Amino acid sequence: MISVTVTDYNKRGYLKHALNSVFNQTLDKGLYEVILTKKKEDREVDDYARKNGAKVVYEETPRLGERIYNAMQESKGNIITFLEDDDMYDENRLQVINDAFKERKIGGFRNQVILIDQFGNKTKEELKEDEILNPKTYNHRKHFMPLVNNSSIALKRDLIDPDLKSIDLVVDTYFVFTSICNKLYEGLYHVKDKLTIYRLHSLNTGNPSTLSQRVSNFGRFLHDYDLFFNKFKDCSKEVKKSLEFYRISSKLNYYRSYLLLNRKSSPDMDFTLGEKLQLLTIPASDAWSSKLNLAIKLTGLVLFLPKPIRDKIITYRTKKIFNIK
Repeated sequence: MISVTVTDYNKRGYLKHALNSVFNQTLDKGLYEVILTKKKEDREVDDYARKNGAKVVYEETPRLGERIYNAMQESKGNIITFLEDDDMYDENRLQVINDAFKERKIGGFRNQVILIDQFGNKTKEELKEDEILNPKTYNHRKHFMPLVNNSSIALKRDLIDPDLKSIDLVVDTYFVFTSICNKLYEGLYHVKDKLTIYRLHSLNTGNPSTLSQRVSNFGRFLHDYDLFFNKFKDCSKEVKKSLEFYRISSKLNYYRSYLLLNRKSSPDMDFTLGEKLQLLTIPASDAWSSKLNLAIKLTGLVLFLPKPIRDKIITYRTKKIFNIK
């Protein structure tokens, strides 16, 4: 059985569309169940979910990983997949997942996404060939950017451990590397089929509306990437390259956002020699432009300057990036 965990975020207005896409799958309804986890009651939507057979779980914890883990305790499927409240499934998604896990000894599954804006207009599609990702086939340059989005991932229940409860926000990265690095299965089956509709809008978790929220989010990202680095760094050299970049990027984003929020002080952290050298030497991704690659290298050089000068340069560049006066 497949268990679909639907996560609601603060009544963003899209939940009913997400649920409708799950309830109208081509897969036999006896082969999947729906668990809706939310922070607050909404009688109209909750009744709609229950009427269609979903179980509704109320959970106040701010940690997304803990919310999903607790919702899993209410489920019984041996395959777990996820849906954010602002995304939707293609009607065939669960059928494709069901067939994929039947036909292959895979631990995880990740499909391509169709990107739409807040009004439902299609903006872009990702195109990739089917592949199995494991410690031998994962390549930092090729894979580290296109693998995010909870709503496009599924994995075996036995790959999810209580570590999930410690994750603040970045659960998709955890699911991806758990699937890639495990020794029980062949790896993550990354398919070219576009089976998830991924909505981009102003209330996305990665798009905070205030500077203080941005600082908070980057701090939580850093917490999560520290956890992932310690857990998966020995998986392969290529995986380690990606984890190193995630971690140093989150640390740098936290640092520069903090400087903007607290104009007269810098955060109680510094960059080690190893971290500075990472930015100068870390391999570029195929998804980067030459301009972005150069900007990353220059940032590495700036970090070697004395702290007062460094902070002024970082603050100036950050204001330019975010158009802040």
